[in-house]
Amino acid sequence: MVKERAKDPVIEWRDFLWKKRLIVVRDEVAKQTRARDKLRYVPLEPATIQLLEPLAKTGAVIPIADSTFYGLRQKLCKEMRVRWPENCLRNSYATYAQTFRSSGDVARAMGDAESTVKRFYVRTLEPGVGKDWFDVQEKDGPVAKSRTVSDRNPSSDPPEEFWQLT
Repeated sequence: MVKERAKDPVIEWRDFLWKKRLIVVRDEVAKQTRARDKLRYVPLEPATIQLLEPLAKTGAVIPIADSTFYGLRQKLCKEMRVRWPENCLRNSYATYAQTFRSSGDVARAMGDAESTVKRFYVRTLEPGVGKDWFDVQEKDGPVAKSRTVSDRNPSSDPPEEFWQLT
């Protein structure tokens, strides 16, 4: 999604199929593997569409180099005094999506084999809790809100090491 070099292909706003609730991961954007066809479609949750569609422009979704992106992320984490675990968003996506989608559907969206997703990316959670994880909107409107301690469902929280202070 973030380019390493200026000429690298990346996810662009044109890759979002808003009405079909999908993101097209073009072959040239996908991780380069031995697979013949790397094209895939990633489902978009309604709350994600509500958050991202108003931001849509033309060109790259993240129009900066990966070094800049990771530097900004590192600075944010330092200011927040949190550690950003490697692959945490990918791991969370796989774990929470499998509570309401099949392992095969999740693996296809991630561009992985189902066996790989089951082996590396999944923590067992209560069925259905992923719907709440993907629903980042308030109950009374489309604005994202922070969860309070009383809102937490411990069975759906990330492991404790995710929240360790730096």
